[in-house]
Amino acid sequence: MDLIPLLADSLNRALESEDSNHKYLESIPFDFNILENLESMSIVEMLLDLEEQIENKTGTHISLADEKIFDASMSPLLRWKQWLAYVDERCQK
Repeated sequence: MDLIPLLADSLNRALESEDSNHKYLESIPFDFNILENLESMSIVEMLLDLEEQIENKTGTHISLADEKIFDASMSPLLRWKQWLAYVDERCQK
């Protein structure tokens, strides 16, 4: 399953909910820091939205939240590339 469109749509919706002038990011830089660009409530909404999208596509619920998500030094949300790898790994389990 190609996760990138799901993750990109989820991120863009979260960005738009914070800023109505947000321009859709067609290509998200690998070093894009989600923690710096979204408030914590928007991140939670993004996680829930993404979990729902993945469940709708696969029929399996995958929890994306864990102790690392909001850890400023270890979070996969620090870089877009890490977030892609993290979600892919969770979906492979």
